[in-house]
Amino acid sequence: MQIGQLSGLICFSRSCACSWGAALAIRMEALPTLGGMCICVDCRWVDRCQAYHAVERQHGVVHLSAEPDLEPKAPKIHISVMDLPDGQVGVEWDVRACDSFEAEVGRWQRLRPGEAVPT
Repeated sequence: MQIGQLSGLICFSRSCACSWGAALAIRMEALPTLGGMCICVDCRWVDRCQAYHAVERQHGVVHLSAEPDLEPKAPKIHISVMDLPDGQVGVEWDVRACDSFEAEVGRWQRLRPGEAVPT
């Protein structure tokens, strides 16, 4: 599944007119920023989830699974664009809601013992 196929992706940045936005061909809506972090770290499906795989790809980190087989229902991905030192721009991706979410506190940490949990 390509990132452009994910439905329900929502941009919470100060501007959704990101240069990569059109290239991804994803429906984005301007909504107010909400607090919180990625719910995936405490989800039973984190290592099998195609939405989390897309978030990992955007962060440039090693994937939990090379070929995730779970297509989540209605994931909502929070995208924050922030100013960094020296005129750089950072982009943070977090899944904030998902109809497929099943709580399993500490699931990500058990899959990656000794590594810092993504925030």
